[in-house]
This record gives sequence, structure tokens and C-alpha cells, in this order.
Amino acid sequence: MTVLAMFLLGLYAGKIGVFERNTPHLKLIKKVWLGALLLGIPLVALLAAFLLSWIGVGIQQEMAIQLVTSLSGVTLCFFCMSSLRL
Repeated sequence: MTVLAMFLLGLYAGKIGVFERNTPHLKLIKKVWLGALLLGIPLVALLAAFLLSWIGVGIQQEMAIQLVTSLSGVTLCFFCMSSLRL
């Protein structure tokens, strides 16, 4: 996910009022928080396994590491932002 896409998601969330103090979107924020947590922890564990060579995928090891790094970064970003809002 590019920086522009994440910026636009944040802009949209701000426009609909997700970041306001008394927001009706608290249920959505909690769902995002839980989903990001449940996706982020296994992705970080998988990344550690790739980096420590516990899991080998042969010639495509570097591509797998880049993919898992970018996916875990996005999920942890959503987890962090929703944690700050809760």
C-alpha cells in the first residue's frame, strides 16, 4: 500500500468524523483494532521466521520477506492508529 493510499484513507476517516472525541464510529475503530492485531501478530512472527531462516522458500526468500514486511507494516499502522484513538 502506497503512502498516497494511506493518506487518502486517513483523509476519508477524518472527513466522516472517525477522529472526533464523541464519535459514533467507536465500534468500527474497535473492529479495526482487533482485526489489525489478529493479522499483525502472525505476520510479524512469520517475518521473524523468514529473517531467522526458520522457514525457507528457496530462491524467492527476498520477495517473501519484502511482501511480509509491507503487509505487517500496514496492519501495524492500522493497529497503532486505532490504539491511539481508543
